[in-house]
Amino acid sequence: MSHAAELLLEEQRGEMQVRLIGIIGDNTGRINRLISEVLELGRRDRAQAESLRLADFLKSFLDEFAEQDDAVRQTVRLSADGQPVLSFDRVHLNRVLWNLLGNAMRHCRGQAGSIRLEARTSANPNARNCISLTTARE
Repeated sequence: MSHAAELLLEEQRGEMQVRLIGIIGDNTGRINRLISEVLELGRRDRAQAESLRLADFLKSFLDEFAEQDDAVRQTVRLSADGQPVLSFDRVHLNRVLWNLLGNAMRHCRGQAGSIRLEARTSANPNARNCISLTTARE
């Protein structure tokens, strides 16, 4: 698809066609990146689990995400009860959260606190700690 868009761009086109071809090119690039990230996540042999203090990890993650989209500072409300620890591959968790938060930012209402990112310690000693990402519906 991206090759076809490049070929169309080589022909003389009006401003609207050039804009639409640019959208096609941007979206095929985004799809290619998503597919690459999903394939990379599936490579379990490269996973290196480590103990992550979720409150610290999520704060750092949001700071990094805010460098790309400053609106995240107002839109996302971060909360962590206690200091839950998760055993997970840092790079994979970062990619998963980046994709989820990117989607949430695109589809939320965009108001302060529209997205809640929470880290909780499970009350059940046999259960695992968790992260949840929710968007406000109202």
